[in-house]
Amino acid sequence: MRIVDKGTGPKGGIYLGCENSRRGVGCRASLWSLEHLETTFLRFVSEMDLSSLISERSPHHLERLSLEGNLAALDLELSKKVKARDQAFAMLSTDGVEGAYVQGKLAELTNEISEIEKDRADVGIQDCGGCGGAC
Repeated sequence: MRIVDKGTGPKGGIYLGCENSRRGVGCRASLWSLEHLETTFLRFVSEMDLSSLISERSPHHLERLSLEGNLAALDLELSKKVKARDQAFAMLSTDGVEGAYVQGKLAELTNEISEIEKDRADVGIQDCGGCGGAC
């Protein structure tokens, strides 16, 4: 979209138009008087129940907040487990540390990380709710 100022005069004023139309690239939209567009838009918006559309207390919004909280908790737990796994791996090169114990811990942490990643993926699927990402 572009703004066109036609100056003063009988057909003057400020207009809003499609840039593709100006360039002749497939759009046949004409110019819209900004004053008329503004009036029409404000009338349309006043007829809508915007509070129900953007309400922060809607069930969908509360569910989304809950899922985002779950994701944040899983992300924190995941980062802790990855850090612990990295520390356990670093211990393998330390003398005097029993390798079998550290390897067992590494396997345990790797399994826990896999479970957290699976849980996180499940929450991510629920987060969308099948809306195709429009939420």
